[in-house]
Amino acid sequence: MPFGIYPVHCIVPASLNFHLPRSSAHKLRTGLIPLRADVQNLDAIVQDAQRRRMASARGLTGMWVKDKANSDSMDTVCEMAALSWVLRTAVKIISRMELKDDEEAFEVTMKAGGILDVRERYPWSGEPVNHPRRDKRRGKHTAYVKRTDQGPTVYVKWDDPMGGTCSDHFRLTGYGDTLEQHSEMTIGERTHRYISRYNRQR
Repeated sequence: MPFGIYPVHCIVPASLNFHLPRSSAHKLRTGLIPLRADVQNLDAIVQDAQRRRMASARGLTGMWVKDKANSDSMDTVCEMAALSWVLRTAVKIISRMELKDDEEAFEVTMKAGGILDVRERYPWSGEPVNHPRRDKRRGKHTAYVKRTDQGPTVYVKWDDPMGGTCSDHFRLTGYGDTLEQHSEMTIGERTHRYISRYNRQR
């Protein structure tokens, strides 16, 4: 037998045999139930985080279809801006919005049909740019984009007639297949906030 190695024999008397009391066994079993639930909750949290990372990777770029049933009414917006009947109709029939978010700029195209489409492009440098007024009146509006933790926000300002300001904040919801546009418009002494919701088409 090699030096320093000795067999060890342990004999446990029958009187010392270990028996887990029923109460202790019950506590052990009941203690494992919430533990399993905690593990399942942790798995769900991890999967949710992974899905949200994938949604973030997809980004805002794509075609979005308006969920009119779950969006706020545009009636107050049309009334505040004193839009003509034609433009009121165009606002109500807008059903799609195309977004392009690349390294250089953020681009928004509202699909109202032909000449009523509204296309705006804003450089990420934050430099103000001019675009034709959204209400199709003569003149331009001045706007710029700013990136936030939740998504880009476009700030718009235009002069009389019906001069005012508007901000549009875009953010992904769910797992990247839904989008919310939070808007705040001020004309004169009136301010109105509303939310438009969209589903990803592609």
